[in-house]
Amino acid sequence: MTLRRLMLVGLPLAFGNVAAAQPPPPPKGEASPAVNAAYPGVAPGHAYECPPIPERMKTHPHITWSGFQRMADGGTRVFLQVTAEVTPESGWKKDKFVVTLPGTKVYLRNNRLPLDTRFFNTPVNNTKIRRHKKDTVVELTMRKKVAPTVRYSHGQGGYWFIFLEFPKGDYGVVDVPMPTHTSQGGGGYGRVAADGSKEEKEGANSDDGESLPNQDDEKPPNYGEVD
Repeated sequence: MTLRRLMLVGLPLAFGNVAAAQPPPPPKGEASPAVNAAYPGVAPGHAYECPPIPERMKTHPHITWSGFQRMADGGTRVFLQVTAEVTPESGWKKDKFVVTLPGTKVYLRNNRLPLDTRFFNTPVNNTKIRRHKKDTVVELTMRKKVAPTVRYSHGQGGYWFIFLEFPKGDYGVVDVPMPTHTSQGGGGYGRVAADGSKEEKEGANSDDGESLPNQDDEKPPNYGEVD
């Protein structure tokens, strides 16, 4: 699935390919059109193709992607893509900055995998997403107690973005070996756990148990800066 974009690192989200009728075979000597092409992922600040929101996901907001970006001004941000407008509740819990999204679900278990940002000049060490009763909780473990600016805005295709933005600063990086990303599925990258080890896949099933086999093959957005 597509760690995320200005710099992106990536908790993951997007939809599996929608089944369609098979096209007729091409004329002899011509190549067949590509099918089930890899979904490139989500990168706020850049143009990208966005799959339509399924009808079954319009009854409750769903997190469909999470990521981390370095911004052009030297700041950083964690972002969440959601299927509908939702008002986040946020505050401190010891060394964690916690954001609660009321009535929100998480699309695909892989979107609960942590974002490891220890290797970047940001006050955030890692980000984890979990369900709590009917809500979704996003926990940012901080290396410095810097409160983000929380805002949300329209995205493409009816989606919304929630941004947790941190100012430029000298936050340092955690002195641990840089983990090696290894391929999973159809060219995607595995996420890295807080201890530097590779996370195991939890599977590509949605919350309601529907099988979405193409989802885990998505590649996270490349590292890069936002314009």
